[in-house]
Parts: sequence; C-alpha cells; structure tokens
Amino acid sequence: MRVAIRADVFYRALKTTVFAASRDFDPRRPAFSGVLLDVSPMTFRAVATDGYRLAYFASSDGHDCQETATVILLARELAELKLPRASNVIIEIAANDTEAVIQHEKAGFSVPVIQARYPNYLGVFPPMQGSVTLHCEKAEFLRALMDARWDTTRQNRNVFFWTRPGCIAFAAQDRTILSPVKIAAQCDYSASGVFNANFLRDAVQALPSGRMQIQLVMPDAERPIRDAMHLSSVNQLGNVIRQLVMPCRFPFVPVLPGFDA
Repeated sequence: MRVAIRADVFYRALKTTVFAASRDFDPRRPAFSGVLLDVSPMTFRAVATDGYRLAYFASSDGHDCQETATVILLARELAELKLPRASNVIIEIAANDTEAVIQHEKAGFSVPVIQARYPNYLGVFPPMQGSVTLHCEKAEFLRALMDARWDTTRQNRNVFFWTRPGCIAFAAQDRTILSPVKIAAQCDYSASGVFNANFLRDAVQALPSGRMQIQLVMPDAERPIRDAMHLSSVNQLGNVIRQLVMPCRFPFVPVLPGFDA
C-alpha cells in the first residue's frame, strides 16, 4: 500500500480512532489491537475497535493513492508517533506485509503491521429503519456525563442513561440515592441503559464541536438498551466521524426520579 495524505487529515484520523483499539495484544483477536487503514482513490478510512466500542473516520479529501488497499497498524505504536498537523505538510505511508513506513520531510517512523482479517465494521452500525434519533449539544452531553462520572468509583465507572421526551439524563450506577444530571435534547422516546462512562467520554470527545446526533435501536418495552449507541456530528463537513459504544449487560435500570411514576 502506498498513500500520500495531508498531515492534518491523518492527525484527525488517528485522534478520532486510535483510542478505541485494545492496548493489550490478544493473539486470538489481533485485529482489535490495531487501526485499520482502508484506502481507495476516493476515500481514506481509519477504524479501530476493542469489541466494546468502535471508532470510524472517513475523508474524501486530502489524500492520494492509485489503488484500493487495506492494512492494520499496531495502535499503541501509532498513538506514540509525533507527527505534524499542518495542512501544507504531506505524509507518505508505504506498507508491506510486516511494517509500514510513515514519513514526512523531516522524519520517518516504522510501525508494525498486524496480519489479520478485520471485521466488517460497516455492518455493525445500527440500521436507520426502526431506530430512534436524538439531538443535543456535544458540550452539554459531555458536561452531564462527566458530572455523573464524578460520582462513580474506580471499580465501577458505569452510569445509568435515560432518554425522555425533551431530555437526556445520567446518574452514577453506584449511588444509593440517584441524583440524575439532565440536559435538554430533541427526543420523543423513552429508553434507558447502562454504559461505561469512560467509553462514552472518549467517543464524545472525538466528535467535532457543536450539535451531535445519537442513534439507538429501540429496545423492547421495559428492557434496557442492548444494542450499540451510535454517536456522530449533525453537520459533518469534509470528514465523517462515527462512534459506537456497546451498553453494559444489566438486567434493569431504575426509574428516572422526577420523570417516572
């Protein structure tokens, strides 16, 4: 694989994906320890997953390659690279079966290639049909999430998550007395679930500032959310960033104080 890409595009590709890969190499699932670069003359994609979350980046501008190719690069090595971010700098990536050389005009780096088959990442995004879509401000969502996370413990970072018409709410799962943090949202449906606060935080932080979209597959009545939460920006200009976070397996979610009878 050979591709030339603007430094700012490659920086965003790594910043919005590499955190979602597993840092501990598992020989049974080696692909989960890497970032997939899926490149064609039309689109540059980067994808990372650890099985509990998935981060996706795509850009149709700022790269040049002559053929379609894929390569999985070791995530922990990519995370440590010191690369330029300027739009006038071009980064060249050349990969074979064992290593990828990433270089620009001032330096070059070697990153191990993972020999594995990557899962069908596009197939795990929830279908539009039968799903529920919410809208809210990224900053407000993150503030409410972090306020709830403050009440969690090192042993349990999970938070309760509720949607109700007109609002979204979070509360620490470990608290005996629930004090939910609520924010306004465009939402017409009621649903609830349990999510890892750190996974949600990382996913939201990777999105551009502004209004964000949340997509859920509506659970059965009186059952917690069991399919992945899909997070994205409402207005994706140039780059497409999509985040998936799996809910925790939890048999029930308590009522939302002040909203449920």
